[in-house]
Amino acid sequence: MLALNVRFARDSQFANDLRRHWPLSLAVLVALSLQIASADDDENGAEDQPTTATISGRVINEQEEPVEPTRVRIWSFKSEPQRHWEIAAEPPFKPGGEFEVTDVETPVSLLIRADVDGFTPAWASLYLSEGGPSDVKIIVSPPGRVELAVRDSDDQPIAAARLRWMSLAGPNGSVRFGSEVLRDLNLPRPTSDEQGRLVIGDLPQGAKLKLGLAHAEFAPVEAAGVPIAEHPEPLKLTMPGGVPLTLQIEPPEQASPLDEVIIDLRHEPFDHPSSTVFESLPLDETGSTTLQVEAGEYGLLRLSHPEYLINPVFIANYAKQQFLRLDEQTSTFHFQAIPKVEVRGRVIDATTGRPIADQWVSGDSPNVGPDGGVPDNAGGSWRNSDGGQTDADGWYTMKLAAGKARVSFQGRGFTSETDYREFDVATDGTTEAPLLEMTPIAPVVGQVIGPDGQPVPKAVVRFRGRQLRWTQPVLTDDEGRFTLKTPWIPQDGETEERVSRNPVVAFHPQLPWVGIEWVELDQPGSLSSVTILLKEQPDADLTSLIPDELSAWERGDVDDARKSEKAAISLVGLPAPELDGREWLNTPQSLMSLADYRGKYVLLDFWTTWCGPCHADLPSLKLLRKLYGGENFEIIGVHDNSVSSEKITAHVQKEGMDYPIVIDHSDGRILREYESHGISGYPSYLLLGPDGRVLIENRTAVGPSLRAFKLELVRQHLLDAGSP
Repeated sequence: MLALNVRFARDSQFANDLRRHWPLSLAVLVALSLQIASADDDENGAEDQPTTATISGRVINEQEEPVEPTRVRIWSFKSEPQRHWEIAAEPPFKPGGEFEVTDVETPVSLLIRADVDGFTPAWASLYLSEGGPSDVKIIVSPPGRVELAVRDSDDQPIAAARLRWMSLAGPNGSVRFGSEVLRDLNLPRPTSDEQGRLVIGDLPQGAKLKLGLAHAEFAPVEAAGVPIAEHPEPLKLTMPGGVPLTLQIEPPEQASPLDEVIIDLRHEPFDHPSSTVFESLPLDETGSTTLQVEAGEYGLLRLSHPEYLINPVFIANYAKQQFLRLDEQTSTFHFQAIPKVEVRGRVIDATTGRPIADQWVSGDSPNVGPDGGVPDNAGGSWRNSDGGQTDADGWYTMKLAAGKARVSFQGRGFTSETDYREFDVATDGTTEAPLLEMTPIAPVVGQVIGPDGQPVPKAVVRFRGRQLRWTQPVLTDDEGRFTLKTPWIPQDGETEERVSRNPVVAFHPQLPWVGIEWVELDQPGSLSSVTILLKEQPDADLTSLIPDELSAWERGDVDDARKSEKAAISLVGLPAPELDGREWLNTPQSLMSLADYRGKYVLLDFWTTWCGPCHADLPSLKLLRKLYGGENFEIIGVHDNSVSSEKITAHVQKEGMDYPIVIDHSDGRILREYESHGISGYPSYLLLGPDGRVLIENRTAVGPSLRAFKLELVRQHLLDAGSP
């Protein structure tokens, strides 16, 4: 569901926890890229958008005939004081099934339900990123259901298995009913009977269902692509044995135990039934709860509460491939709840004294357990507690745990003498954080010179290194000159010390000319006249120029069992599944299938209009097509079914995306096929060879990141083929 994906992308607390330990992690770039996208909009002089929207809707049947609903309800997602859905509107409807809702504040995630006599309730999800008019078409269908036969590994029926979540792919696109939706909308959560029979009704006939089940004695299980029918055949689901995960939360002094927490548990790999993201867990009278999970490695265990900081957070070190192991020996984890209080602070430009607006400030608290120590697998002695965005006067507010704390600037283009300012937070909410005085970071300005001693126009210049490799490249001008804006000075994920010395790499897009120059980002005087000398290096692997830049996964430094597990579902070496879309943009009728692009290298870009990291990647995608698009190479964007064709078309035109784009059907057939091969999340990239087989894909196969090195990898394949 669109709304849930957007909320994960904006989960800055999670991103900041990851930033210190996973410098190469894609998850870190989610939050950072949203800031990049916002900054790019500002720099490009984006016009002010209306902040309220008007929704014009109509309810129709599958023959597109208007029908009159008995009731239309709209819920909106709220993140404060805790994550929840609440009723936003129950609009009256006109004859012909039309309705309208005005003054909808944006951005907002919405769920819409239409009830019509003789049909099953129709659901649609809608994310409005900006104001203005929005047209919605709600299609009702005859009622259907799904029937499950829940069994254990001995094929014995399991009673009391309960629906944990479900995702509907039907005529109105994809709609996910997570635990929050089922709870807040008071929707039924059916359980299996003594014969293991579980029935989910009130579903649209002909649609497909993806679902997850949970049980007090078995590990969670999922099923995808389950057909919804009037009289369905029972689908057998086998629940695997699990291990108990007990969470004990100690309340603050002289306070009652908490009655509920939110869990964020992420299996490795993440796309796994035991991953439990933003799910409410009721606690017993002692502040404890136990759930069943599958034994294995996990990347994150974090608990949250709107009024308390729950310590510690357990975070894997992806760079070193060190994960949290859950098994019978590690089944109980102890936490402490610490009250959060409001803290206020300010950020200014130290050179002018002026406030710095619209930038993010992160607040951290000690990552200690109830015994006062930092437990194993905690990932560090500090953890993110909250964050805040500065207003026009540079002020921000956030909620931090009382006691020791620190704040740090997480925006772009500024630095300071120290990355963190430590202070003590009082329990009465009167604390003002230390003033953050920031200094602008100087850009790297220079010239690229070729092996012949002449300036090189249209050379690619970019930062490299663990963190800055995610920034966008630039091209030199006709005199070989370039300007690279420095977004931040990197920080070592282990020591938290600044990494001021960073590499800048330049290369010729069509010739085997490569150069590298190391710069000191904390020495502005040395950054104004950098010269990069290119050398002819026919055998140079541009992805291995910086020895410590690649993660363990990229280097292939992972155990054979994990490689084999991923390889079993990988598309690498296989023909890419066909792109059977409901609509294609920017391409003639003769080029609307992968088969039509045989003979070319093709980069598949899985993206959405609402994805911040996708937006941040656009400059490199446009540059890639500018340099190599044509007879030997093409980009194809693949968009899911969460946004209307009209909105996708308008977004594509606004952003100047001139390459072919295919939009998935309402049943999600394209994404479902690729997800079965481990491709999930946005953006995701695959590079196909001229024969249509997958050459590079990073979620199931080791190797340098195609997202980070798309220019270098496409260039190398074209050079090797003699057709750059």
